[in-house]
Amino acid sequence: MRGNKTEQHHIATTIHRLALCQFEIGFQCQLSASSSIKLPVAITAEQQQQRIAKICGKSFINNSLFIQQQYDDIELKGWLGTAQAHRPQTDVNYFYINGRVIRDRVINHAIRQAYSDLIPVGRYPAFVLYLTMPLDRVDINVHPTKHEVRFRDARLIHGLITKAIQEALASSMDTPSVDHPNTSYASELQTNSHIAEQTHHYQNQPILSSHNISTDDFGSITALLHQRYVITQSTQDLFLIDLQMAEHSLRRQQLELAIKTNSLSTRPILVPIKVSLSTEQHQAVIKNRDLLLSLGLDFQEQDNHLVIKSIPSLLAQVEIKQLIHSIANTLSNDHTKIEQLTTVLKRQLPLIPIQNVQHAESLIKQLSISNNSTIWCRRLDQKTLSSLF
Repeated sequence: MRGNKTEQHHIATTIHRLALCQFEIGFQCQLSASSSIKLPVAITAEQQQQRIAKICGKSFINNSLFIQQQYDDIELKGWLGTAQAHRPQTDVNYFYINGRVIRDRVINHAIRQAYSDLIPVGRYPAFVLYLTMPLDRVDINVHPTKHEVRFRDARLIHGLITKAIQEALASSMDTPSVDHPNTSYASELQTNSHIAEQTHHYQNQPILSSHNISTDDFGSITALLHQRYVITQSTQDLFLIDLQMAEHSLRRQQLELAIKTNSLSTRPILVPIKVSLSTEQHQAVIKNRDLLLSLGLDFQEQDNHLVIKSIPSLLAQVEIKQLIHSIANTLSNDHTKIEQLTTVLKRQLPLIPIQNVQHAESLIKQLSISNNSTIWCRRLDQKTLSSLF
């Protein structure tokens, strides 16, 4: 038998999951002599936010944004924690499909990917999201007590969720973009026959609309702010650029390209670092030694520890023990592929402060050469500035 506190926790968790998708129903439960749950009916938006605050905490609802987007016959809506509202665990992760709570790998990966450039490694986003879609696009023929689901087109759902969240987070930044409307995918997904052939574009499309800012138009730097942002002026426009985020995105692209072309340079560890792993993790790392060597990670075994000898040069500033643990956790999955390890490595890249104007100018030139996404850039025209006041 489980202890009372454990049983009460499971009961409360079940009620909370139901309460977050059944706002028209009130919930009341006496868990113990000193603990109870009272959630009145929540019809209005204000009442629903009050219920969410009771379950997820006031800090979540105060640091979240509401999203509602329609993609053909698929709708995604709900509350997203901002990038600053990241948490140490996944306790505020609620996702529903057609009113049913889901914990699915495809969904979780799509959401993590949307936040990957915005939150620190080892932290997790917070969200309460609802996906409504036709029944013939999802297989719900699984056990009622399970939370997994099978999609008819998992890649499409993954891409839609990632892009919707990325756009919502981008639009919530302090400086809004004029050329970044609340995009509807209706123009891209007008008929079901077009869905499959467009799926592979989603994860690579820039976040801004078709009126993207060309990196050739950035002009010269007029100010460097907080070792992160720069204001640039071209012949026609002013731009505000999150240069730290842009540089981080550029290094992620460089790392991915180096891995794909097998041209990853390594950096030796002058003072060897010992890493202790669980038996399962240790065995997984040893089993995949050749794969790790191809990624620039070299080590030797010593007294049931791993002694790290070299790492990829692009990861020179990461916390090495944390890097190895993340890799070992990924390798514990028997079906690990190099793409998954590449994602792990990219997530480990830290944000680096912009030291001075010369550093900033060098990065601007690199951005002009690269074909990078302009999620980190805002045009400061009259309409954008007027919206700030």
